[in-house]
Amino acid sequence: MIFEYYNPVKLWFGPGQLARVGEAARQYGNRALIVTSGSSARTGVLEKAIASLKAVGLDYAVYDKVRPNPLIAMVEEAANLALSRGCEVVIGIGGGSAMDTAKGAAFAAVNGGDFAEYFYGKPGTGALPIILVTTTAGTGSEGNSIAVFTNQANNDKKGLKSPYLYPKISIVDPEVFVTVPPRTIAAAGMDALFHAIEAYISQRHNFYSDMLALRAISLLAQYLPRVYAQPQD
Repeated sequence: MIFEYYNPVKLWFGPGQLARVGEAARQYGNRALIVTSGSSARTGVLEKAIASLKAVGLDYAVYDKVRPNPLIAMVEEAANLALSRGCEVVIGIGGGSAMDTAKGAAFAAVNGGDFAEYFYGKPGTGALPIILVTTTAGTGSEGNSIAVFTNQANNDKKGLKSPYLYPKISIVDPEVFVTVPPRTIAAAGMDALFHAIEAYISQRHNFYSDMLALRAISLLAQYLPRVYAQPQD
């Protein structure tokens, strides 16, 4: 078997790691764009992230208009905000839609022009540094170089893949997950399960991906019913 494996993302995992988002962003600039949806404000996650930025002296702007199945228009709007405020790093907080929009905004802010052209294959030359804070399980956006968008002009939904979309640092804080309602826990948990199964049965599987997939399936079987029954656990 011949295969290649590459993942440059630094993963900060553990209870209380959300408080380190300022430390992470500080490595890449003095002003950050936070990309998120309204749910992070309602759950208090956004407030904690902003407090962490303030604690290390970072200025910030907030784009909180992300919706499920993000549109190219949202990406361009967030990128324009980053440019107008002189942001040097982009922080995505939320589920897959927020993290993907953050990736797209970081990419669009550097490359300029019509973002749809990159959506359909035009190569980019870089992106602003990306920090991601995931608030759900299942999408995997915090660990890959892909972002999925919908072109509002024709309702075409597809993924943008680029090495520039790898986040510099991704924060996975289990304490953030206790704000997720049981319905979302179930949906996101099944998403993670299907991703693990798909990886294991893929014709492009390898020894490394098999280890991760089997371990993920085992953990989900053991803990997903438990956390669904007791979201505060």
